[in-house]
Amino acid sequence: MDVLEILKEVLEDEKAGAERYRKLAEEMTDAESKAVFEALAREEDNHYRLVRERITALKLRRQKC
Repeated sequence: MDVLEILKEVLEDEKAGAERYRKLAEEMTDAESKAVFEALAREEDNHYRLVRERITALKLRRQKC
């Protein structure tokens, strides 16, 4: 499996993780638990952006070759 294919799968995993944490945050009745899941969702969003940047950089490198 190509690294680009793997990164695309990871990208989907990060997106799904963020969505899951947001759903859990909505289900929480106490502020502390809600805040924890919201923070985890933001972390997954950051991971998503980082992976997307890596994919873009890899594609650009491959175009130059």
